[in-house]
Amino acid sequence: MKTKALNLIKTKTNLIPLSIILLGILWTLFLVFQNPENIFFSGDGGLKALLARQWATGTLRFDLTLPTLPWVEELWKKGLYPFEAPFIYLISNQYYITFPFTFPLISAPFYSLFGYYGLYVIPLVSTWCIWLTFYWLCERFNISKLLTVLGLMTLIFGSPVSIYSATYWEHTLGVALSFGGVAILLKSNSNNFSKTQAIGSGILIGLSVWFREELILLVFLLFLTVFIYTLPQCKSWNLVPQHKLIFLGTMALTVLLFFTINFLIYHHPLGVHAVQVLEDPSLKSRIRKAIANFNKLNEYLFDKFPITFLIVIAYPLSILFHEKFKIDKKHKILFIISISFIILISMILPSSEGISLESRTGGKQWGPRFILPLIPIISWLTIISFKDLLRANRRTYLNYASLAFYVILLAVSIHKNFYSGSIYIQEGNKNGTALMNAIHDTPHQIVAVSHQYVSQGLLFSNPEKTILLVKDTESLRLLAHQLVKQGYPNFLYICYAHRPCPVPKENAQNLTFKVDNNQFLINFTELGKAGNTPLYQGVISKLS
Repeated sequence: MKTKALNLIKTKTNLIPLSIILLGILWTLFLVFQNPENIFFSGDGGLKALLARQWATGTLRFDLTLPTLPWVEELWKKGLYPFEAPFIYLISNQYYITFPFTFPLISAPFYSLFGYYGLYVIPLVSTWCIWLTFYWLCERFNISKLLTVLGLMTLIFGSPVSIYSATYWEHTLGVALSFGGVAILLKSNSNNFSKTQAIGSGILIGLSVWFREELILLVFLLFLTVFIYTLPQCKSWNLVPQHKLIFLGTMALTVLLFFTINFLIYHHPLGVHAVQVLEDPSLKSRIRKAIANFNKLNEYLFDKFPITFLIVIAYPLSILFHEKFKIDKKHKILFIISISFIILISMILPSSEGISLESRTGGKQWGPRFILPLIPIISWLTIISFKDLLRANRRTYLNYASLAFYVILLAVSIHKNFYSGSIYIQEGNKNGTALMNAIHDTPHQIVAVSHQYVSQGLLFSNPEKTILLVKDTESLRLLAHQLVKQGYPNFLYICYAHRPCPVPKENAQNLTFKVDNNQFLINFTELGKAGNTPLYQGVISKLS
């Protein structure tokens, strides 16, 4: 009787982590379906969706093709194309989005099957795989159910990762692949690390580069780590116990295949991203930007994921008190790799000054998306170090104090991500919905925008409209000249709310132009706002 009762209690205890994962699945589904149809968290999601829809409808090209009229194409050539660098580059007279083609390509079948919400299948499932990988690690390392529950709550409800399940971005897929490969390495030892595991880990980490190119830095660091720890004095710190060449070879071949495909398509192994990264060759400028990026990334990491404070405390302690507080050497290596990753990625990211912390070093985001692969690693390092800390600390009151500190940081993390993150997604959708509805309701066929961020969010939901980028009066006169020829007396002008928008406020002298010796004037009338986005009607009238 007692045995049955104990088994029942054990079974119910085992179900708690799975119940947390189930709650996380329900929450992320809720987040996804909070997105109104054809609205994206960020404009570049709209660009990727355009390419995915292009493939889904049978146009099997790697460049972005927007069906339009010849006179519109002429305006594109003169600088009125709705998108510009660093999001799109003109290569050999074809427009290519900056982002890897792989994510829109594998999203296309789901768009064909399920429409707009099919685009979120991969971000969702990838997020769930990250959680399951974490749970698998906890089981393999015999982590207590209490720490497993705390770890899952940290990763699911207290980290930025889950928020990205509701964005049409490839970040969660890149994280799932890289974390899966790292998890295989962590559980390996000299007795059970098979060739199959070496191949699997290498392929997963290599494939992550196909979707998030900054993960090439993880590949580089793993190569460097394996090389360093083949030295006689470092052998006891081995991350890959055996089959090193198989692991490194598989990882390298997977990445090289991606580089080869990039070269065939874009004539550069790094793809279009290479153009962006290599735009500023100045070493002095790069160092200055790297320092700024490093500070911003860390500031944002600690802000959105306060649990990071724990490993910042734990790992230096493990070095100072290595006899009492023993953390596994593999995890110390992983800690060093994580810090190195932040340093290296700071050097390759373009620095961007935004209007808020959320808009810096990576544009609109929730948590520092360029170091998102470190979030599950930090969550795992926290749990494993906490396990060792509790084991080394025999004084009960210190155990309770440590747990209390963890729970406080976890509560702050959950508030920032589960609560504030959900609101952030919903508030962002409101402006997008208001603008989309305004465009649907307007009779204007021609839409001019002051910034490409507006067109990124509109073109996917309004394929029937002609949307052009008009940033200054010179572009405006080019547009108006063509509109007179094509018989359009007016157009809609949309200002991006977070940047200066001088065109509608120009004096009349700067808004006149000639067509066939006839003088014309452009008059702007305020139409109010759609959400926080100012709208104007431009009317073209003949003066003589």
